[in-house]
Amino acid sequence: MAYLSALGAVEATLLCTLFSWGMTALGAVVVFCFRQVKESVMTLFLGFGAGVMLAASVWSLLLPALEQSGNVLCPALGFAAGGGF
Repeated sequence: MAYLSALGAVEATLLCTLFSWGMTALGAVVVFCFRQVKESVMTLFLGFGAGVMLAASVWSLLLPALEQSGNVLCPALGFAAGGGF
């Protein structure tokens, strides 16, 4: 982390963007290497992905929205509407 703080804002942003792109590309390469995946493994991966996205939406979106709004109704309605879509 000290390395990133020593960089300028543009350089740090570029480095983090390239890292994210590289990890996404690596995940895509793994998908293309396997033609057949057992249904139980696919179910495990889908459940893991759903859990990660649910955790990200709660801790990165819902909790800050609750802190900023001061009430529960607006963030809860937005969260429910997003889930509905």
